[in-house]
Amino acid sequence: MSEEKKVSRRGWIKYAGAGVVVVAAAAGAGYYATQPKPTPTPITPTPTPTTPKPTTPTPAPAKVLKVWQLSYASETDRVKWENIYAKFTKETGIKVETSNFGGDDIVSKCTNIFESKAVENYPDLISPAWSMNPVWSVRGYLEPLDDLMDWLKSNYGNDIIKGLPEVCYWMGSKGERHYYAVPTGVVVGAIFWRGDILKKVGIDTEELLEFEGYDKALYKIKSNIKDLGILAPLSAQTSATGSTDCTYPIYMLFQSFSGVNPVDPATLKLQLDDTPEHFQALVKVVETYARWYKDGINIRSALVDAGVDNNLQFINGQVAATFNGIASIYAVLKDRKAPFLDSTITLPFPGNASKN
Repeated sequence: MSEEKKVSRRGWIKYAGAGVVVVAAAAGAGYYATQPKPTPTPITPTPTPTTPKPTTPTPAPAKVLKVWQLSYASETDRVKWENIYAKFTKETGIKVETSNFGGDDIVSKCTNIFESKAVENYPDLISPAWSMNPVWSVRGYLEPLDDLMDWLKSNYGNDIIKGLPEVCYWMGSKGERHYYAVPTGVVVGAIFWRGDILKKVGIDTEELLEFEGYDKALYKIKSNIKDLGILAPLSAQTSATGSTDCTYPIYMLFQSFSGVNPVDPATLKLQLDDTPEHFQALVKVVETYARWYKDGINIRSALVDAGVDNNLQFINGQVAATFNGIASIYAVLKDRKAPFLDSTITLPFPGNASKN
């Protein structure tokens, strides 16, 4: 990737600020977005002397930043981002070319083009469905963005919620970890927690990193729920308003119980029940959600009403934790001057020491 493209991407993130997408860079895409394709040098015969005519200089090819993104969530969202793109273009001279896709479509589109190895057609930045990002990074399809993450932290450190960047610290094709995406909004795969509630009931964040401690913490919060003024410890949306809404809680719990990514990085197929061990992990997922529903751990509406948004339930102070969260949770809390703003933290979904 050229130094010019690094500056371009960094500049785009500057305008996006802590906005609304997780941005990943397709490996090898940078050159093609900023440079004209080479043309062969023609063989020119010796010309007959003539009086030269004035010529108009050929304009340099326009620089383009090609972005593939999830479709806008609303008209407000669209206007916001179009204004960001327009300001970026005005001040840098780089045009932003966007293509919008649904969640399933962008996964299919990116996977097909990555596997085609047609580098000249790669997008420069993608805002894809979360579950595919680590799968793509481990196969070498994404470019490390450590320099951009360092820049983001140094320039927006006070606006970045604690623990947020680590959501994008994924394994690469050689077994090393890098930041393969920059969270400027969507933060799925992490859990938002009310730190003030954890403190009130005496729960240390270290207890939440393994599933056993996480599970006990939810029940401890439930036992103090009247004093805390919330409806339930957790909002984990397991009903669907779209094709993927209900899959996130299932996938994340499956990974905790099985120790593997729900999507096999080698085949890009779900591996929820391909082995007896994986099937038992899936059974445990279903049993856990049934238990949480019965015991009032997971808010009832998250299971039975597809129209209820778990992020809003967290923002409105109805629950102590939610995942499949978005960073706009933090932005809304900040805008509302919510009393629990400063204590809001993100943590990875709990692991399983015996599995991963």
